[in-house]
Amino acid sequence: MSPAEVERLGALIELIPPEVTVLFVEHDLELVFRLATTVTVLHLGAELITGTPDEVRASDAVQEAYLGTEGQHTDLFLRPEPAVDPASR
Repeated sequence: MSPAEVERLGALIELIPPEVTVLFVEHDLELVFRLATTVTVLHLGAELITGTPDEVRASDAVQEAYLGTEGQHTDLFLRPEPAVDPASR
């Protein structure tokens, strides 16, 4: 989404009454942390942590899973995809 679309989406979500629960699946962490009171992070199909935005930001497990450790990349999304033979498609 463009920055304008992200802002519009955030503004629309903020109009939802606070007593309504919203399941929000999003990778724009700035938007998620601005809107959410509780964040659940999934990694490799399993729940890694559930907490407040501040707790998730500070989580060593989240940082290791998505940023890796010094000298090591543990996030599969950062690894190059294997080459695919075009003839197999």
